[in-house]
Amino acid sequence: ELSSPVSAVVRHKYGCRIMCRLIEHAITLPAVARMIDSEIVPRAFELGRHEFAHYVVACVLEHGMFEHKRSVVQSLLSGGLACLAQNRHGRFVVEALFAHCGPEDRSAALELLRRAADPVDLALHSHAHGAIGAALRSSVDGPDMAAELAALASKLADAAPMLAESRFGHRVLQAAEQMCATQVPRFAAVAA
Repeated sequence: ELSSPVSAVVRHKYGCRIMCRLIEHAITLPAVARMIDSEIVPRAFELGRHEFAHYVVACVLEHGMFEHKRSVVQSLLSGGLACLAQNRHGRFVVEALFAHCGPEDRSAALELLRRAADPVDLALHSHAHGAIGAALRSSVDGPDMAAELAALASKLADAAPMLAESRFGHRVLQAAEQMCATQVPRFAAVAA
């Protein structure tokens, strides 16, 4: 169990909101940057699974400086992204990663997510389907991301009948169809 005052605050139902406001509005202050580096980044995977602390980790991914985002992503990747995506609270952190991080981080996360677990199983999971949907909705910013999204879409297309029968799988199929309608024409342009 963590014993630092910051760890207690980010795990509190009201304290997490205060930390989020600090990150949103005072990220450039040295004390806030040090707090993120020393208290949140090393424990990002653990905090991402907590009922209240996951809001703080997601807030760093959304509003943090580039180096904070990169450090949090590395911490999440080393902890096991598929496990985090299947967690009730962790899925929102994975969704924030795909919505707010840079193309290299998103590509690495998608590759790890796709290789660590069967994407079809994740698409059928009550929590992980949101992470797969967020990955499909993320922008295609380079050939690596385009290749990873194409591989993911291919696996999901192979299991489309099974996914269509599931409430969660159906949502992922809708995200895949939307991605194909908007992004697939750009795959060739990005890869070229």
